[in-house]
Amino acid sequence: MGNIWGIKKLLNTLRSCLQIFIGAAVVLVGVSLIVSLIDLRKINSLPPGWVVLREPGEVSALLTVGDEIWAGGRDGLTIVDRDTLTILATPTEVKELRYIRALQNSVGGSLWVAHDAGVSLFDDGQWHHFSSGEIGLTGPVYMVLAEPSGNIWVGGEGGLVRFKDGTFEPVMLPEETKITAISTIFLDSSDTLWVGSDSNTNGGLLSFRESSGWQSYSAGQELNHSSVTDIIEDQTGVLWVATGFAGRGGVSLFSQKKWVKLERESELESRKVRSVFEDSEGRIWQGYEYDGLSIFDGEHWTDISAADGLAGDEVKAVLQDQNGSYWIATPEGLSVIEENAWRLRNNN
Repeated sequence: MGNIWGIKKLLNTLRSCLQIFIGAAVVLVGVSLIVSLIDLRKINSLPPGWVVLREPGEVSALLTVGDEIWAGGRDGLTIVDRDTLTILATPTEVKELRYIRALQNSVGGSLWVAHDAGVSLFDDGQWHHFSSGEIGLTGPVYMVLAEPSGNIWVGGEGGLVRFKDGTFEPVMLPEETKITAISTIFLDSSDTLWVGSDSNTNGGLLSFRESSGWQSYSAGQELNHSSVTDIIEDQTGVLWVATGFAGRGGVSLFSQKKWVKLERESELESRKVRSVFEDSEGRIWQGYEYDGLSIFDGEHWTDISAADGLAGDEVKAVLQDQNGSYWIATPEGLSVIEENAWRLRNNN
């Protein structure tokens, strides 16, 4: 008799658990459906000339390859036809790559891909894969830079390496800076190499010239913040250094051997800047960690966010294709905006 009551009790418990599970599943499906409908409504009500592509998921890197746009991110490489905006097949050799953080063209047409397992090279119609250990790093690769000379710089967990004459060689960084992870590499028009780290504990910025060696720059002096996220040089020769961590940061400008912190009358002035990009008209696009985009034409700012139709409010990269359209990388996919369709409003 006791066994029968025990079995009934067990069955009742299982039934209750099953009911709770089914109820939770119904709620999750309902919430997911509501979110999908809201997103669909948002996509259908985008401004003219705007398109959102959700399929790539999180995107951290963009590159133009002929008539294609390559988008790299957490789930690997997505290739998009630039004109039709259709997703193309990913080459079998790179389907397994994950957390792609940089894509780079090099002299001669070779392509480099930085990812969590190392770097991959497409050259003469073939893919070659190099693990982090093989190239001298200790973890994921964050950045690849190709010099006009043909040298390739690779940065990631464990420091900086250079690919020269078919060989990866380590580059010794100044020990006093304590920088161990390289996330940004840039070569300016004066052949100065800039190396940055966005680490929240050992971030910083270094420059190197053959004539003077390494020089370091610190937050509070030259930089708004010690975590360096991106670097570009504009058409006038001014260096834009994006910095920030956990929502705080800003942009520092370097010109004629002097540092100036970028100022604007907005709370966005001190927000973390995730990316910087200069378009064909000389406008600077600043992508924020949480606040969308700010576009600066030299006099006025235009602020654009997910509320205006961006795929997401964290802008990790911006690219302008041969048609003049802008491709904007976010954790929620890609926004594609026709050349002048971004002009929604202007803020001084």
